[in-house]
Amino acid sequence: MQFWRVVATTAVLVLASASAARAETFYASPNGDDDEDAAVCTDTARCSFRVARLKANATPDLDVVNLASGVYVAVGDQRFTEKVAIEGVRGNPPELQVSTVSLLAPGSSAHDLRVRGATDGVVLTAVGSELTRLDVSNGQSPNTRTVCQLDGAGSQMTDSACWANPSFGAPNAIALDEAAPGAGTFTLRGVTAQSPGAALIIYGGAAAVSSSILEGRVDVFGGTVSADHSATSLPGPGNIVVAQGSLFPNLLLNGVHPAAGSPTIDAGVSASPYDLDGKPRSLGSAPDMGAYEWVPTAPAVITGEVTAVTATGAVVPGSVDPRGAATSFSVQYGTSSYTSSLAAGSAGSATLPVGISATLTGLSPATTYHYRVVASNSEGTTAGEDRTFTTAALPAATPTPTPKPKVTVTLASNKKCLRSRSTSLRVKIAKGGTITAVEVYVNSKRVKRVTKAADIKKAIKVSKLPKGRYTLEVRVKTKDGRTVKSSRKYRTCSSSR
Repeated sequence: MQFWRVVATTAVLVLASASAARAETFYASPNGDDDEDAAVCTDTARCSFRVARLKANATPDLDVVNLASGVYVAVGDQRFTEKVAIEGVRGNPPELQVSTVSLLAPGSSAHDLRVRGATDGVVLTAVGSELTRLDVSNGQSPNTRTVCQLDGAGSQMTDSACWANPSFGAPNAIALDEAAPGAGTFTLRGVTAQSPGAALIIYGGAAAVSSSILEGRVDVFGGTVSADHSATSLPGPGNIVVAQGSLFPNLLLNGVHPAAGSPTIDAGVSASPYDLDGKPRSLGSAPDMGAYEWVPTAPAVITGEVTAVTATGAVVPGSVDPRGAATSFSVQYGTSSYTSSLAAGSAGSATLPVGISATLTGLSPATTYHYRVVASNSEGTTAGEDRTFTTAALPAATPTPTPKPKVTVTLASNKKCLRSRSTSLRVKIAKGGTITAVEVYVNSKRVKRVTKAADIKKAIKVSKLPKGRYTLEVRVKTKDGRTVKSSRKYRTCSSSR
């Protein structure tokens, strides 16, 4: 029994593995191979969107259709009758120019796509599917009935936009549970639904709307709907009521973006990490309502007043608001125009102003400079206001004093008592100097003064020195106004001589 149980279990695992192995990824590109018999649909040999759809429909497994960026021109109804996951590229979604796209098998999904449909019916139909970052609009037909239709249980749409092309009629933006009223459950989070007609029509089921913008009528023909933190006529916590047509005065061909100052900015609740443009959510204090986060076109910049100004440098302060995109900043400067630029560094990618600083060096003394802070990110470049400063002047040079010639006085040694009451001394001055007088003092009384140059050059004799102890002092006066003194204490030996 144990043997057969092991064999049976192994057989089940083999069958399960074989079933799982049949799920494949089919890679497509706008110029992919359209031969459904020959195309292999690999990452290195991509096929057309039509061929990838046919291969995904060939088995009931959850196959993946991976679409490279670009524009896919495929007429007709692109129907996926089997469960499928359609993958686009975040931030650079592929565009499907089709009649319609239909995800008819529950459990399907699609993300990062742009769909432009030309149909009198429904552009995008999804049954029990999960839709993320889809931008859907009616491309060329003025008679389109509905842009996005969600049916079946468990349908979810996140960070997506269903909107009416202003050049082609006023279709319903989103319709819920139209195919089989009463059976569906729907979640709309971070969705923009815009139409001059109905933004949302509910035929049945239960719908939960959050952090969304419903620009147009909301018609409820059956079922229930709740809404929170949304711009809509529906009641609910955190909702704002805005007159139709006031949120978005301008429609863009690739979607609807909120204008600066819109009350929908920072008024939503948590959604997925990225908006429909592939930008990070929560660029401010909270996510914005709708499919898009509002992002300014360029950083905000303030040029500050310089500090630490020297003759050759200065410190330039300021502030930069990166506005959610990685931002670098520099300082431009020059005497009459901005002839120099210092690449100072990064200001990060936050959404609040950050203080910056840059140090200029190699400037000319006593010169007036113009300067400004400039910041750039993927959205654009902003220059701060022009300011000026003047570098300090160099300090006046201090003349090097001319060294004065050294004066030397040679006196007799006083290590022993003197047996004679007379002595001699010599004075001299280094080259370039002149001695004008030599005075000899004994116990502070002048006993001799020599002024003749010839006598000064000779040994100067001093006689009648006192008996006992005394101080001999020589004062040398120079032509440059100095008086150089030299003195010694002496003792006369007790002798009659």
